[in-house]
Amino acid sequence: MNAYLLTIMIGLAGFSLAFYMFQKKRKKDTQFVCPLRGNCSDVIHSRYSEFFGVPVEILGLLYYFTVLVGYSFILFFPAHIDPALLKSLLLLASTFALVFSFYLTFIQFAALKKICTWCLMSATFCLCLFLLSIRGSSEIVLPLFQQWKEVIELIFFLSMAFGLSSSFFSLLFFHRFLSDYKISKDEALVLDGFSQAIWLSIGLILISGLALAFPEKSTFGLLSVQFLQIVLFGVIVVCNAVLNLKVAPNYIDLVFSKNLSKDHPRLLRVRRLVFVLGPVMVLTWFSVFFMSSIKMESFDFAQGLVGYVFLASVAAYMGFLFDSQIQRNASKELPSL
Repeated sequence: MNAYLLTIMIGLAGFSLAFYMFQKKRKKDTQFVCPLRGNCSDVIHSRYSEFFGVPVEILGLLYYFTVLVGYSFILFFPAHIDPALLKSLLLLASTFALVFSFYLTFIQFAALKKICTWCLMSATFCLCLFLLSIRGSSEIVLPLFQQWKEVIELIFFLSMAFGLSSSFFSLLFFHRFLSDYKISKDEALVLDGFSQAIWLSIGLILISGLALAFPEKSTFGLLSVQFLQIVLFGVIVVCNAVLNLKVAPNYIDLVFSKNLSKDHPRLLRVRRLVFVLGPVMVLTWFSVFFMSSIKMESFDFAQGLVGYVFLASVAAYMGFLFDSQIQRNASKELPSL
Protein backbone atom coordinates (compact mmCIF):
# COMPACT_ATOMS: atom_id res chain seq x y z
CA MET A 1 0.00 0.00 0.00
CA ASN A 2 2.83 2.39 0.82
CA ALA A 3 4.38 1.71 -2.60
CA TYR A 4 1.07 2.52 -4.32
CA LEU A 5 0.73 5.76 -2.35
CA LEU A 6 4.30 6.74 -3.28
CA THR A 7 3.57 5.95 -6.93
CA ILE A 8 0.45 8.13 -6.87
CA MET A 9 2.38 10.98 -5.22
CA ILE A 10 5.14 10.84 -7.84
CA GLY A 11 2.52 10.66 -10.58
CA LEU A 12 0.85 13.77 -9.15
CA ALA A 13 4.19 15.59 -8.99
CA GLY A 14 4.93 14.61 -12.59
CA PHE A 15 1.50 15.72 -13.77
CA SER A 16 1.95 19.09 -12.02
CA LEU A 17 5.36 19.53 -13.62
CA ALA A 18 4.06 18.64 -17.10
CA PHE A 19 1.12 21.03 -16.64
CA TYR A 20 3.50 23.81 -15.59
CA MET A 21 5.60 23.26 -18.72
CA PHE A 22 2.43 23.10 -20.84
CA GLN A 23 1.25 26.50 -19.58
CA LYS A 24 4.62 28.23 -19.71
CA LYS A 25 5.40 26.98 -23.20
CA ARG A 26 2.29 28.63 -24.59
CA LYS A 27 3.38 31.97 -23.18
CA LYS A 28 6.22 32.40 -25.61
CA ASP A 29 7.22 35.75 -24.16
CA THR A 30 7.78 34.17 -20.72
CA GLN A 31 11.19 32.78 -19.79
CA PHE A 32 11.38 29.52 -17.90
CA VAL A 33 12.94 29.65 -14.47
CA CYS A 34 15.65 27.02 -14.88
CA PRO A 35 17.66 25.98 -11.80
CA LEU A 36 21.11 24.35 -11.97
CA ARG A 37 22.17 26.94 -14.58
CA GLY A 38 20.23 25.16 -17.27
CA ASN A 39 18.70 26.55 -20.45
CA CYS A 40 15.11 25.40 -20.22
CA SER A 41 13.64 27.84 -22.74
CA ASP A 42 15.93 26.77 -25.59
CA VAL A 43 15.35 23.08 -24.88
CA ILE A 44 11.57 23.28 -24.47
CA HIS A 45 11.14 25.43 -27.60
CA SER A 46 13.60 23.42 -29.71
CA ARG A 47 12.75 21.39 -32.82
CA TYR A 48 12.82 18.26 -30.64
CA SER A 49 10.01 19.45 -28.38
CA GLU A 50 7.46 17.56 -30.49
CA PHE A 51 7.24 13.89 -31.40
CA PHE A 52 5.25 13.18 -34.56
CA GLY A 53 3.74 16.64 -34.17
CA VAL A 54 2.59 16.10 -30.56
CA PRO A 55 4.25 18.34 -27.92
CA VAL A 56 6.18 16.19 -25.45
CA GLU A 57 4.58 17.94 -22.46
CA ILE A 58 1.17 16.69 -23.64
CA LEU A 59 2.58 13.16 -23.82
CA GLY A 60 3.81 13.72 -20.26
CA LEU A 61 0.38 14.86 -19.12
CA LEU A 62 -1.24 11.75 -20.62
CA TYR A 63 1.31 9.41 -19.04
CA TYR A 64 1.19 10.89 -15.53
CA PHE A 65 -2.62 11.06 -15.66
CA THR A 66 -2.68 7.35 -16.61
CA VAL A 67 -0.43 6.54 -13.64
CA LEU A 68 -2.62 8.55 -11.27
CA VAL A 69 -5.88 6.97 -12.39
CA GLY A 70 -4.49 3.45 -12.76
CA TYR A 71 -2.85 3.15 -9.35
CA SER A 72 -5.76 4.94 -7.67
CA PHE A 73 -8.04 2.18 -8.96
CA ILE A 74 -5.58 -0.49 -7.79
CA LEU A 75 -5.41 1.06 -4.32
CA PHE A 76 -8.97 2.19 -3.71
CA PHE A 77 -11.17 0.11 -6.07
CA PRO A 78 -9.42 -3.29 -6.47
CA ALA A 79 -12.70 -5.18 -6.72
CA HIS A 80 -13.75 -3.32 -9.88
CA ILE A 81 -10.66 -4.10 -11.99
CA ASP A 82 -8.42 -6.92 -13.16
CA PRO A 83 -5.23 -6.16 -11.18
CA ALA A 84 -2.96 -8.32 -13.34
CA LEU A 85 -4.08 -6.72 -16.60
CA LEU A 86 -4.00 -3.17 -15.22
CA LYS A 87 -0.55 -3.64 -13.67
CA SER A 88 0.72 -5.04 -16.97
CA LEU A 89 -0.60 -2.03 -18.89
CA LEU A 90 0.86 0.39 -16.33
CA LEU A 91 4.23 -1.36 -16.45
CA LEU A 92 4.14 -1.13 -20.24
CA ALA A 93 3.33 2.60 -20.04
CA SER A 94 6.10 3.16 -17.50
CA THR A 95 8.59 1.30 -19.70
CA PHE A 96 7.65 3.41 -22.73
CA ALA A 97 7.94 6.57 -20.62
CA LEU A 98 11.35 5.56 -19.30
CA VAL A 99 12.74 4.78 -22.77
CA PHE A 100 11.28 8.03 -24.14
CA SER A 101 12.79 10.02 -21.26
CA PHE A 102 16.19 8.46 -22.05
CA TYR A 103 15.74 9.57 -25.67
CA LEU A 104 14.88 13.14 -24.64
CA THR A 105 17.78 13.29 -22.20
CA PHE A 106 20.12 12.01 -24.92
CA ILE A 107 18.81 14.75 -27.23
CA GLN A 108 19.69 17.40 -24.64
CA PHE A 109 23.28 16.28 -24.22
CA ALA A 110 24.07 15.02 -27.74
CA ALA A 111 22.15 17.33 -30.09
CA LEU A 112 21.27 20.51 -28.19
CA LYS A 113 24.23 20.48 -25.76
CA LYS A 114 21.93 22.23 -23.31
CA ILE A 115 20.07 20.93 -20.29
CA CYS A 116 16.60 21.61 -18.95
CA THR A 117 16.32 21.08 -15.21
CA TRP A 118 12.59 20.41 -15.38
CA CYS A 119 13.08 17.85 -18.15
CA LEU A 120 15.71 16.03 -16.11
CA MET A 121 13.37 16.08 -13.13
CA SER A 122 10.60 14.55 -15.25
CA ALA A 123 13.05 11.86 -16.42
CA THR A 124 13.83 11.11 -12.77
CA PHE A 125 10.10 10.75 -12.05
CA CYS A 126 9.81 8.31 -14.98
CA LEU A 127 12.70 6.22 -13.63
CA CYS A 128 11.16 6.10 -10.14
CA LEU A 129 7.74 5.14 -11.52
CA PHE A 130 9.26 2.39 -13.65
CA LEU A 131 11.14 0.91 -10.66
CA LEU A 132 8.01 1.04 -8.51
CA SER A 133 5.93 -0.52 -11.30
CA ILE A 134 8.29 -3.41 -11.89
CA ARG A 135 8.72 -3.98 -8.14
CA GLY A 136 5.01 -4.29 -7.55
CA SER A 137 4.01 -6.28 -10.62
CA SER A 138 6.86 -8.56 -11.74
CA GLU A 139 5.33 -11.74 -10.28
CA ILE A 140 2.02 -11.05 -12.00
CA VAL A 141 3.33 -9.63 -15.27
CA LEU A 142 5.96 -12.25 -16.18
CA PRO A 143 3.38 -15.04 -16.65
CA LEU A 144 1.40 -12.69 -18.88
CA PHE A 145 4.52 -12.09 -20.97
CA GLN A 146 4.77 -15.84 -21.52
CA GLN A 147 1.08 -16.04 -22.33
CA TRP A 148 1.37 -13.23 -24.91
CA LYS A 149 4.77 -14.35 -26.23
CA GLU A 150 3.61 -14.80 -29.83
CA VAL A 151 2.09 -11.31 -29.90
CA ILE A 152 5.26 -9.79 -28.42
CA GLU A 153 7.38 -11.63 -30.99
CA LEU A 154 5.17 -10.22 -33.75
CA ILE A 155 5.64 -6.69 -32.36
CA PHE A 156 9.39 -7.30 -32.20
CA PHE A 157 9.65 -8.41 -35.85
CA LEU A 158 7.29 -5.68 -37.09
CA SER A 159 9.41 -3.11 -35.25
CA MET A 160 12.49 -4.55 -36.95
CA ALA A 161 10.82 -4.26 -40.35
CA PHE A 162 9.59 -0.75 -39.54
CA GLY A 163 13.08 0.36 -38.51
CA LEU A 164 14.67 -1.17 -41.62
CA SER A 165 12.16 0.45 -44.00
CA SER A 166 12.33 3.82 -42.20
CA SER A 167 16.13 3.84 -42.41
CA PHE A 168 16.05 2.91 -46.09
CA PHE A 169 13.51 5.58 -47.02
CA SER A 170 15.24 8.15 -44.83
CA LEU A 171 18.45 7.59 -46.78
CA LEU A 172 16.57 7.57 -50.09
CA PHE A 173 14.77 10.85 -49.39
CA PHE A 174 17.93 12.48 -48.08
CA HIS A 175 19.70 11.67 -51.34
CA ARG A 176 16.67 12.86 -53.30
CA PHE A 177 16.52 16.15 -51.40
CA LEU A 178 20.24 16.70 -51.98
CA SER A 179 19.78 16.61 -55.75
CA ASP A 180 19.74 20.43 -55.73
CA TYR A 181 22.33 20.56 -52.90
CA LYS A 182 19.85 22.24 -50.58
CA ILE A 183 17.18 21.11 -48.15
CA SER A 184 14.01 23.16 -47.80
CA LYS A 185 12.09 23.54 -44.55
CA ASP A 186 9.40 21.13 -45.77
CA GLU A 187 12.06 18.59 -46.69
CA ALA A 188 13.64 19.05 -43.25
CA LEU A 189 10.29 18.20 -41.65
CA VAL A 190 10.11 15.00 -43.71
CA LEU A 191 13.59 14.00 -42.54
CA ASP A 192 12.62 14.75 -38.94
CA GLY A 193 9.62 12.45 -39.35
CA PHE A 194 11.80 9.60 -40.59
CA SER A 195 14.24 10.19 -37.72
CA GLN A 196 11.45 9.96 -35.16
CA ALA A 197 10.12 6.82 -36.87
CA ILE A 198 13.55 5.20 -36.52
CA TRP A 199 13.80 6.17 -32.84
CA LEU A 200 10.28 4.83 -32.27
CA SER A 201 11.23 1.50 -33.83
CA ILE A 202 14.37 1.35 -31.68
CA GLY A 203 12.25 1.92 -28.57
CA LEU A 204 9.73 -0.74 -29.58
CA ILE A 205 12.51 -3.24 -30.29
CA LEU A 206 14.11 -2.55 -26.92
CA ILE A 207 10.85 -2.91 -24.99
CA SER A 208 9.55 -5.99 -26.82
CA GLY A 209 13.01 -7.58 -26.65
CA LEU A 210 13.11 -7.11 -22.88
CA ALA A 211 9.58 -8.51 -22.60
CA LEU A 212 10.75 -11.63 -24.45
CA ALA A 213 13.94 -11.87 -22.41
CA PHE A 214 12.63 -11.52 -18.85
CA PRO A 215 10.57 -14.76 -18.75
CA GLU A 216 13.63 -16.62 -20.09
CA LYS A 217 16.17 -14.76 -17.97
CA SER A 218 17.85 -17.94 -16.75
CA THR A 219 19.04 -18.84 -20.26
CA PHE A 220 18.92 -15.56 -22.15
CA GLY A 221 21.97 -13.55 -23.10
CA LEU A 222 24.59 -16.29 -23.53
CA LEU A 223 24.11 -17.17 -27.20
CA SER A 224 26.65 -15.80 -29.69
CA VAL A 225 24.01 -14.74 -32.22
CA GLN A 226 22.11 -12.78 -29.57
CA PHE A 227 25.29 -11.08 -28.41
CA LEU A 228 26.13 -10.04 -31.97
CA GLN A 229 22.59 -8.70 -32.39
CA ILE A 230 23.09 -6.53 -29.31
CA VAL A 231 26.40 -5.22 -30.71
CA LEU A 232 24.81 -4.42 -34.08
CA PHE A 233 21.84 -2.81 -32.36
CA GLY A 234 24.33 -0.50 -30.64
CA VAL A 235 25.80 0.33 -34.06
CA ILE A 236 22.29 1.25 -35.26
CA VAL A 237 21.77 3.59 -32.31
CA VAL A 238 25.15 5.29 -32.88
CA CYS A 239 24.67 5.65 -36.66
CA ASN A 240 21.15 7.00 -36.24
CA ALA A 241 22.33 9.47 -33.58
CA VAL A 242 25.16 10.73 -35.78
CA LEU A 243 23.06 10.98 -38.94
CA ASN A 244 19.83 12.40 -37.53
CA LEU A 245 21.05 14.40 -34.54
CA LYS A 246 24.36 15.74 -35.85
CA VAL A 247 24.85 15.42 -39.61
CA ALA A 248 21.39 16.27 -40.98
CA PRO A 249 20.72 19.21 -38.59
CA ASN A 250 24.24 20.53 -39.26
CA TYR A 251 23.70 20.40 -43.02
CA ILE A 252 20.31 22.14 -42.73
CA ASP A 253 21.79 24.80 -40.44
CA LEU A 254 24.66 25.45 -42.87
CA VAL A 255 22.19 25.86 -45.74
CA PHE A 256 19.69 28.10 -43.91
CA SER A 257 21.91 30.08 -41.54
CA LYS A 258 25.25 30.25 -43.35
CA ASN A 259 23.86 30.17 -46.91
CA LEU A 260 26.96 28.36 -48.16
CA SER A 261 27.45 27.52 -51.81
CA LYS A 262 26.78 23.95 -52.87
CA ASP A 263 30.48 23.22 -53.43
CA HIS A 264 31.62 24.64 -50.11
CA PRO A 265 34.03 22.20 -48.36
CA ARG A 266 31.95 22.12 -45.14
CA LEU A 267 28.81 21.10 -47.00
CA LEU A 268 30.73 18.50 -49.00
CA ARG A 269 32.13 16.93 -45.82
CA VAL A 270 28.75 16.80 -44.12
CA ARG A 271 27.07 15.33 -47.20
CA ARG A 272 29.79 12.70 -47.54
CA LEU A 273 29.05 11.46 -44.02
CA VAL A 274 25.45 10.83 -45.12
CA PHE A 275 26.56 8.79 -48.13
CA VAL A 276 29.03 6.78 -46.03
CA LEU A 277 27.06 6.18 -42.82
CA GLY A 278 23.63 5.79 -44.45
CA PRO A 279 24.37 2.50 -46.27
CA VAL A 280 26.10 1.17 -43.14
CA MET A 281 23.01 1.84 -41.04
CA VAL A 282 20.67 0.20 -43.58
CA LEU A 283 22.98 -2.82 -43.81
CA THR A 284 23.09 -3.10 -40.02
CA TRP A 285 19.29 -2.98 -39.77
CA PHE A 286 19.05 -5.71 -42.40
CA SER A 287 21.66 -7.84 -40.60
CA VAL A 288 19.82 -7.67 -37.27
CA PHE A 289 16.49 -8.35 -38.99
CA PHE A 290 17.98 -11.33 -40.85
CA MET A 291 19.48 -12.86 -37.70
CA SER A 292 16.16 -12.43 -35.87
CA SER A 293 14.17 -14.05 -38.68
CA ILE A 294 16.03 -17.35 -39.00
CA LYS A 295 17.05 -20.07 -36.59
CA MET A 296 20.78 -20.72 -36.40
CA GLU A 297 21.86 -24.05 -34.92
CA SER A 298 25.53 -23.08 -34.90
CA PHE A 299 26.96 -19.57 -34.96
CA ASP A 300 30.44 -18.21 -34.28
CA PHE A 301 30.47 -14.67 -32.90
CA ALA A 302 33.95 -13.81 -34.20
CA GLN A 303 33.19 -14.99 -37.73
CA GLY A 304 29.86 -13.18 -37.71
CA LEU A 305 31.49 -9.95 -36.53
CA VAL A 306 34.26 -10.19 -39.15
CA GLY A 307 31.67 -10.82 -41.87
CA TYR A 308 29.63 -7.82 -40.74
CA VAL A 309 32.70 -5.52 -40.61
CA PHE A 310 33.63 -6.59 -44.14
CA LEU A 311 30.13 -5.92 -45.52
CA ALA A 312 29.89 -2.61 -43.62
CA SER A 313 33.25 -1.53 -45.08
CA VAL A 314 32.04 -2.39 -48.58
CA ALA A 315 28.80 -0.46 -48.02
CA ALA A 316 30.69 2.59 -46.70
CA TYR A 317 33.13 2.49 -49.64
CA MET A 318 30.29 2.21 -52.16
CA GLY A 319 28.65 5.23 -50.58
CA PHE A 320 31.97 7.10 -50.77
CA LEU A 321 32.35 6.27 -54.46
CA PHE A 322 28.75 7.30 -55.17
CA ASP A 323 29.26 10.68 -53.47
CA SER A 324 32.57 11.20 -55.32
CA GLN A 325 30.82 10.53 -58.63
CA ILE A 326 28.10 13.06 -57.80
CA GLN A 327 30.72 15.68 -56.93
CA ARG A 328 32.59 15.06 -60.18
CA ASN A 329 29.35 15.40 -62.19
CA ALA A 330 28.53 18.60 -60.34
CA SER A 331 31.97 20.07 -61.04
CA LYS A 332 31.51 19.40 -64.77
CA GLU A 333 28.21 21.27 -64.75
CA LEU A 334 29.57 24.36 -62.96
CA PRO A 335 30.87 26.21 -66.10
CA SER A 336 27.43 26.09 -67.67
CA LEU A 337 25.73 27.70 -64.69
